[in-house]
Amino acid sequence: MGVEGEKEVKVVGIVCQYSGAKAAENAAVEGEQYPSSVRLMRCICAADVDEMIFLRLILGGADGVFFAGCPLDSGYFRQCSTRMQRRVHLWKQILKLVGIHPDRVTGFWVEPTAGKEFAERVNRFCEQVSGIRGGEKG
Repeated sequence: MGVEGEKEVKVVGIVCQYSGAKAAENAAVEGEQYPSSVRLMRCICAADVDEMIFLRLILGGADGVFFAGCPLDSGYFRQCSTRMQRRVHLWKQILKLVGIHPDRVTGFWVEPTAGKEFAERVNRFCEQVSGIRGGEKG
């Protein structure tokens, strides 16, 4: 994302402390990279983030928001992975209703030890969001 004259995307990752945050830490330890403009917000469970926080991030200038939580049917809060999946789907619908491209939000599940996978998913999402920016219709 370092093309001369191209603005880096502003992406916020909401990561659960048990899987998402650990995978991000492992990505750093393993030397995996993603854009420096990505900001991570650590929480107990990515499924429990209030809708107002999500909307403030999007309306406040974030180009995209991703949620990284425990893999389905595993982790500390088994039902939370399914709940996060439903909430991301709902947020996509809400964004579409208000004229914001729904692909500016995504959610994924990641094992705590999967640093490389975490970085790859973040990089893919940043590329996706970069392609959306400017041509907002969704």
